[in-house]
Parts: sequence; structure tokens; C-alpha cells
Amino acid sequence: MPKKNRTNMDLTPKECDLLSVNAQFTQEEIQQWHTDFLREYPSGQLDKKAFVDYYTKIHPHDEEKTAELFDRIDVNDDGTVD
Repeated sequence: MPKKNRTNMDLTPKECDLLSVNAQFTQEEIQQWHTDFLREYPSGQLDKKAFVDYYTKIHPHDEEKTAELFDRIDVNDDGTVD
């Protein structure tokens, strides 16, 4: 997955393959999602509110668990995920 302080926001072929297999979307769908995401969040970073808002658009039935998910992903406790 993308690393902090990464200068290139493009998905690598390996990242795209990994996401495609695990999310069960085509590589074209993954690329379109990524393009849309970067259009909305050009820095690639989300604070907790933005993460919850964005995640619940994709998975509206998981709203209760999004804050917990954010806390698990934000492993360095800087208040953002990227």
C-alpha cells in the first residue's frame, strides 16, 4: 500500500493487482476509483472525519465500524491515513 511521504500517487501494477484480487474489482474499476479518490483528496490523506464520510459512501452498512477501522489503520496515531 502507499507509503507516507510517497511522491508518486499512481498505483503500481503490484498494488493494483493486490487491490483487484482482494476487493474483487477489475483493474479498470480500481484505477477509476483511485482517480476519483485523488480528485477528491489530492494529498491522498484523510483525517478521521473525511475517512468516515468517504468510507460510508462505499460501504453504507458499515457506518458503525468506520471509526474503529480508522483507528486500526492509523497505526502511527497521527490522525490521518494515506
